Amino acid sequence: MTNRNFLQPFMLGRGDGGCFYRAVGLSSTYKEDISELDRICSEKGYYLRWGKLPPAPSGQDSIFYDECYRQYISSEKRILPIKLEKKNPSVGALLAAGMFRFEDFCRRNENNFSESAVRSIIILSMYWTDCILLPEKSEWLSSEQKRIVIQSVSRRNEYLFTYFLTLIGFDVLLLNGDTDIALPKAQEQLSQHINFGSFSSTAVPPFKKTEPAKISPRPESSGNIQTSEYTPTVSLPVRTSPRTANGRNNKMPTPLPVNQRREKSYEELASLASSVVLILIHDHTGNIVSTGSGIMIGRDGYILTNFHVVKDGTFFTVRIENDDIDYNTDKVIKYNSTIDLAVIRIDRKLQPLPVYNGSKELVRGQKVVAIGSPLGLFNSVSDGIISGMREIREVDMIQFTAPISSGSSGGAVLNMYGEVIGISTAGIDNGQNINLAVSYQYINMFIKGFSQ
Repeated sequence: MTNRNFLQPFMLGRGDGGCFYRAVGLSSTYKEDISELDRICSEKGYYLRWGKLPPAPSGQDSIFYDECYRQYISSEKRILPIKLEKKNPSVGALLAAGMFRFEDFCRRNENNFSESAVRSIIILSMYWTDCILLPEKSEWLSSEQKRIVIQSVSRRNEYLFTYFLTLIGFDVLLLNGDTDIALPKAQEQLSQHINFGSFSSTAVPPFKKTEPAKISPRPESSGNIQTSEYTPTVSLPVRTSPRTANGRNNKMPTPLPVNQRREKSYEELASLASSVVLILIHDHTGNIVSTGSGIMIGRDGYILTNFHVVKDGTFFTVRIENDDIDYNTDKVIKYNSTIDLAVIRIDRKLQPLPVYNGSKELVRGQKVVAIGSPLGLFNSVSDGIISGMREIREVDMIQFTAPISSGSSGGAVLNMYGEVIGISTAGIDNGQNINLAVSYQYINMFIKGFSQ
């Protein structure tokens, strides 16, 4: 099919939240392409194609969602009491966390967003969430792969709402066949642009929902891929100055030297460990059950790690080099189990690491440095090379030789310029220095909106 390649990233993507595409224009085979999109996505988990979003709520709906907003604020933004939450209480925490992150983005990136404008977009997003997801019962909750296609998004508030959907676990594709939407740069960069052809108007047949096909489990690879589900074998140091309510350290860390892009020495690369953290995972009793690593990706407290590092934790303690304070958090802001990434947040200003922009393809033999906390040994540094590019469970991975161990998961894999090219995620048993990292392409898509 002529334009299927344009839609492949969405059709064959992870379907687990965070991917945001905007297809503009029409192709000569537009209707056939959309039918193919419906067919393929319907076979892989939950899928919905929606037409134009409804107008703003009025009458009793307006009164209801005004009250929802009041309750959201009075609950200190811990509850999003819309109809969907009342019908499926299990989704309450997910909705509230997504809205908290969404509101934070609007306030940080829109200087002209008044308080009334923020209130308006939150109320609209509550209403549209109910319009789209409430009739779907709970089918989308039980599916690991969730995709939504929305047509004719022509206004900024509509666009921002579709970004909110990515924060509650959906991959989103916008089909703007007749016009694109003018957006500030910070908002436009949230979505990946797909040129589908020239602008025109055409009627697209309505989506007819079908039951997704059951997918047989993929056979495991011959190697046993490890995760961080283990009991630490190293006694972790006890801090003498635990964090208290009035003892937070919000001081901006000393900025890393700003230089022209050049290859760095191993000593310079090792100094970047100040932007890599140790994460202690606690169970519901407060006991430490495992450890992992994470990398700073946003100045406002955002830390990227592996999903498997945090998935079984009740709360987490983050330790930062040259900082005696422990930072406790239970805020998992965003996650994607398929590509094994998650973002947590602490209450501290951070110095994020730059992520590679893909200006040149990675190659075998390329030197790399890994920074993480294997077995709880805080910010160990090792070097190696890229030994291959692999597909593991439908995810493109970087194979590298820099030694890692349990606890390194979530740590940084850097090129010689000090840029993150991957995040350490696994090692393979019965082999020496056969280690894997989630590639920068997934990272860049996943952290859009965080890395400010």
